[in-house]
Amino acid sequence: MIRLFIIEDHITLTVAAFKRLFFPTRDGIEVTGYAKTVEDAIKSADSCGVDVFILDLWLENRLPIDNIRNLKLHFPEKPVIIYTLENSIFWKKRMLDEDAKGYVVKTATRSEIKTAIEKAAKGEVYYPFNFDDLFSRKILVTIGEQPHSLTIVQREVLKMLTKGYRHAYIADIIGKSPSGLEKILSALRDQFNAKNNIELLTLVGDLKNSY
Repeated sequence: MIRLFIIEDHITLTVAAFKRLFFPTRDGIEVTGYAKTVEDAIKSADSCGVDVFILDLWLENRLPIDNIRNLKLHFPEKPVIIYTLENSIFWKKRMLDEDAKGYVVKTATRSEIKTAIEKAAKGEVYYPFNFDDLFSRKILVTIGEQPHSLTIVQREVLKMLTKGYRHAYIADIIGKSPSGLEKILSALRDQFNAKNNIELLTLVGDLKNSY
């Protein structure tokens, strides 16, 4: 039996959905615990009674990197599957870097979710994506009235800047050193003819994807 512990801010709906999808006697998968935050999960989860953690990417109290690191710190041997509406290639790759054993969007089929759970329980990884191919692509975004071609990382950096994230945290999220982040910002300032980051933010305004 694979025992799931779900961490999700819409916990009632998610637990009910998993219980409808998977029956212990038929699927060998059972929800045995749940919490709305990683902190609550750390307090209530029994390591001996959990085989796989199901973690929502975006929780109200903390940001994704903090959540998975905190969970892995307290349960280092337990696999974590990200279960989210976020379909960003960037976050799929970033969670893989943080040792998540799977990334499943909430629109996935029952079969896909089941495969991810079964693989994670065996210590295997479920990421049906070719990151090298996807990360080499440029993304067309519309900023103001002008189309711009950006890398996935450049787009995420701009998003985080507009949200007011500190540079040190942005560097951590994208897996770069502070100097690595500065190189990305320098390239963006050149692309938008901005003298500094404040002017860059003014020019960017609301980042609107056009793909």
